[in-house]
Amino acid sequence: MAATTIANLFPPSVWVEALVERMATYPSLINRGAIMRDERLDAAASGPGTSANIPFFKDSTDTADEIQVEGTGPTINNVTTGTQIAPVLNRVSTFGAQALSGAVSGTDPLQHAIDQIVSRRMKQRQTTMLSILDGIFSEGTASTAMLACSNASFEEAIASQDSGDLIDSDFISDTLALMGENQDLLQNGFIAMHPQIHANLKKQDKTNFDRDSSLGFMVNFYQGIPVILSSSLRRAGTTDGYVYSTYFVSEGAFAGGDKAQVSGTEDEIAGTPESVASITKKGDAHVNSCTFYDRTRFLLQPFGVAFTIGSISGQSATNAELEDKTDWSLVASSADRVGIAAAFTNG
Repeated sequence: MAATTIANLFPPSVWVEALVERMATYPSLINRGAIMRDERLDAAASGPGTSANIPFFKDSTDTADEIQVEGTGPTINNVTTGTQIAPVLNRVSTFGAQALSGAVSGTDPLQHAIDQIVSRRMKQRQTTMLSILDGIFSEGTASTAMLACSNASFEEAIASQDSGDLIDSDFISDTLALMGENQDLLQNGFIAMHPQIHANLKKQDKTNFDRDSSLGFMVNFYQGIPVILSSSLRRAGTTDGYVYSTYFVSEGAFAGGDKAQVSGTEDEIAGTPESVASITKKGDAHVNSCTFYDRTRFLLQPFGVAFTIGSISGQSATNAELEDKTDWSLVASSADRVGIAAAFTNG
């Protein structure tokens, strides 16, 4: 067991209060209005199996009205439905410490790990969310109907960067146009972009950027839309350079649900149906150590698409499987009703 030991911590000659290293990445996506939460979604995540069926009524508001004609009845329109298939995801994180590690260092490393549970879990969820976005858009191929809401301008085998393959405000405007009227909901959603894309846009167009710290933390805005930075939104080109993904996610574009966690010792809850979502404490008197297990069961589902459950190799979809473009299909009436768009550029 790779628990925290004396060697992992600072020596006993350092008798000052420990400081926490600054996070390199911030769990920002999960805080946004792009994720709709509901007790029914919690119930879906709490059920059995590896997936949840989330039914929805298809939009019928596009139906045109008719002229009333005496003695003639109007056309009777029907209400149709669809089903979103969401993978239910089981995840676990562990952290432990030897009793001597705290005694010698004068700190409580286990309590520090417990205090960071929420931040760590949110960062893990953010990684999962970006894997899903990668999966439903599949960068520049034609295997998913969601590509109708993607705008790609890049060279895969990059010899030298062409200005036409770089992001600018016009390219973003063209991408937002693919969302149709759903782009009006972006003010309560977000744009997820790589820090380099953020820097390039600011160099070109400082007037469209703004910052707000009224909530107690700094939020960047571009054209009035919150901006989330993630260094993971970049991959290497086949021979040189990079391909950058930029995602535009509107309010309520994702459904989120969690099975309620229980807590207790290993003897109290291990092996029970509730233990799949739990905070479990396990002590080992033989080596004088303690370990905590943080187990979660949740769903994080983009509206209007379905996941191919048969593609899961284990008991829960991995992030790599969520990134596989062949595992997703569109079930909404059209891609612009999903409320998500993507842009792919070389910088």
